[in-house]
Amino acid sequence: LVIDPGSVVTNRMWCGFENVVIAQQRKQLAMASTNRDKGHVLTVDPTPLDVAHSGQRGPAHHQQERQKKFPGFRLRASLTATLETAEVSFEEDKIMIHEVVEQEL
Repeated sequence: LVIDPGSVVTNRMWCGFENVVIAQQRKQLAMASTNRDKGHVLTVDPTPLDVAHSGQRGPAHHQQERQKKFPGFRLRASLTATLETAEVSFEEDKIMIHEVVEQEL
């Protein structure tokens, strides 16, 4: 999930639906965003760069230090978003997404 500077993606129903599907399928979700023109990524597991730059403390420590820099306000925006309040361009999309979530997920 790429969170744009205005966190608009967290309020879009299609994006929320994709996140629901990812969670239902138990797939890992990585989040990426920027803050002050620098990119940041949240991952479940250490990345290859975490492994390469891990040093004596190990990849998990490098991952933790890297993820501390992720913009918290963007993470909060994504965690508080709901399908019930999400925006759609077409009402038909809203109806279809709610039906799929209720029936299949």
